[in-house]
Amino acid sequence: MLAALTARQTQVRVAAIFGGIAALFAATGFAVRWEHAERHGRAARHFARANALDRQLRLDDALLEYRTAVLIDREREEYQLGLADALRRAGRLAEAEAYLRSMLERNPAHGRANLALARIRARQAAAGKEHAAAADDAYRRAIAGDWPPPGPGPAPRLEWVAFLGETSRSSLQTAQLLILAQELPGPEPRRLAAAAALAPAASEERRQLIDRLRAVVQP
Repeated sequence: MLAALTARQTQVRVAAIFGGIAALFAATGFAVRWEHAERHGRAARHFARANALDRQLRLDDALLEYRTAVLIDREREEYQLGLADALRRAGRLAEAEAYLRSMLERNPAHGRANLALARIRARQAAAGKEHAAAADDAYRRAIAGDWPPPGPGPAPRLEWVAFLGETSRSSLQTAQLLILAQELPGPEPRRLAAAAALAPAASEERRQLIDRLRAVVQP
């Protein structure tokens, strides 16, 4: 009888110990999930404020909020892209490129990061033609890269077309316009792209057609 009672007490104690351990693990898991949710929420609020300030043309204030969102949640690519774009528009190209390079080291085919890098190279090309070829390469990688559904649409190629016109490379611009004429959805955009490809290179007529095409295609 005494032996049975002692064994029973031992079982109860063991069960209590394991129950306490399980409760501790559950409490720890809940605390970790809560901390992650709270951190993601704080980062999202800073990012939302950054976007609002950006729309108000308060770029310096927006940069602080973008940077805070990235510091809180380094896993969200959306925050890094937002910060890099704001830095580019502020003229801080080297810093913007550093964030993009970090993303491209993880995924060289990242479509949005390559497009952002192409915009940096395009801005640099305004000061020196040696960056134009690097911008072309980045635009090509962006067009062929990985994009979330439903994909990039015609916007990256159309942006490249405009850049080619700005840097007076009419042959490559014509080739890309002909590709757009095949790829664009809807008869009106295709007609405009074909008309622009057939218009005289570097002419006002071509520039006007490309502007009309951008207005039709972009939301």
